[in-house]
Amino acid sequence: MTSRNAWDMLRALLRVLAGRAPLWTAQTPPHGREMSPSSSLQPALSAPRFCLTLSLGWLVPGCAYLLLDRRHWRRGVIFLVALHLTFFIGVCLHGGVVWPVWNPRDPAFSFVNNLIFLAQVGAGWPALLSLLAHFEGWRFAAAEPRVLYELGSFYCFVAGVLNILIISQSLDLGRKKPFEILAKE
Repeated sequence: MTSRNAWDMLRALLRVLAGRAPLWTAQTPPHGREMSPSSSLQPALSAPRFCLTLSLGWLVPGCAYLLLDRRHWRRGVIFLVALHLTFFIGVCLHGGVVWPVWNPRDPAFSFVNNLIFLAQVGAGWPALLSLLAHFEGWRFAAAEPRVLYELGSFYCFVAGVLNILIISQSLDLGRKKPFEILAKE
């Protein structure tokens, strides 16, 4: 990118931020390229496919991209491996998903712990397995806090939040078709 193009883009951005120019109109996509009628933004996911992507994307972390189409399978495999690895590193550090106290009148109640629990459950089946292990008292779950318990729980938290973000991004990609012209570049 030349400095001339960078300055032009900066000026255009400042005009948009100042309210003097629209970001883009329905007829003109970004960068001033013309758009063919078939490339308009149309819904691409039907309701059953949307529900399938949402539920399987939650249950199997990283699977949401695998359900979109062939263009996103590499990214889906990377997310599948990375999210499982992140959660299982957290379990190896004696972290895991622990059922919080839900009664606000209980002295052990903590709103932050409840939000962290909801985020950790976003990791899908590994979080459900960790929760089952906590209830059953299995050995790999953290029954009592150890030295790296909080770090392990944070890894489980990160895996859950990343899976929630990946699901929302994949549903957004599946909801709209990209501009054909921009996708070719």
